[in-house]
Amino acid sequence: LKKWLMDYDTAFLGVTVSVDRIALNPWFGTLLVTNLTVGNPPGYGSAHLASVGRLFVDVDMGGLVKSLGHRLTVDKVHVQNVDVVYERSLSTSNVEDVLKHLGVIQSSTGAASSPSGPSWPLDFRIHQVNTSDVWVHAELYPINSGVSLSVPNLGWNNFDEEVMPKSNDEGIIIVMATLLDNAKRVLRL
Repeated sequence: LKKWLMDYDTAFLGVTVSVDRIALNPWFGTLLVTNLTVGNPPGYGSAHLASVGRLFVDVDMGGLVKSLGHRLTVDKVHVQNVDVVYERSLSTSNVEDVLKHLGVIQSSTGAASSPSGPSWPLDFRIHQVNTSDVWVHAELYPINSGVSLSVPNLGWNNFDEEVMPKSNDEGIIIVMATLLDNAKRVLRL
């Protein structure tokens, strides 16, 4: 599961992903990921783009079993202790480079790139999504110093109805892009 998560995210985000620990309880349908680190795109000097202290996912196991594995309903996703490191280059930033890879913003050629991650052939639904304790740190080079600011928490009580993603990948992109965009806004960039 740990290798799949890191391989999927690397293909999907275009950067390396590492995880210290994954605890899966298939009986209760819970997944706890601790110390998830999203690496930087090539050319940036900070240790990472983002780190997540705790990612908790609660799945409706009854619905999954009843549908014979064809319907996966995530009742709750809670992302805690997030640290986003915003680093500028001459013409872009590490955050913008990842958003371009995800197809959220257009590249300098005018064409939006599209993620290459796999898509699951099942009915996938997400209900509650929340973030808490999110910070952005702006790296100021060449003095190796910066400023840290708190980012507003995100929250959707019924993600599928409020956001209406067209696919599971699009749902992940929306959460990631909203989190990174909020980090940029806090810095007023």
